[in-house]
Amino acid sequence: MVLPSSVSRWRLAPVAEPPALANEICALLVDEGLRKRLGEAGKKFVETEHSQERVLARQFELYREIAAAHAVGR
Repeated sequence: MVLPSSVSRWRLAPVAEPPALANEICALLVDEGLRKRLGEAGKKFVETEHSQERVLARQFELYREIAAAHAVGR
């Protein structure tokens, strides 16, 4: 599972290590400021990395690649 470890970075909490995940969750439970900072950073990340413009551009590029591959196969 991926949990934010700071405002600008993300860190993995190993799935096979429940205590590590529990420690990350507990850190969020006791630190309101951390929750707010990470929430704001997560929102900003989604807004910039997954904006409608970026998602559509990636999707159109995929369509172009598929069409080009199909045209070569003819």
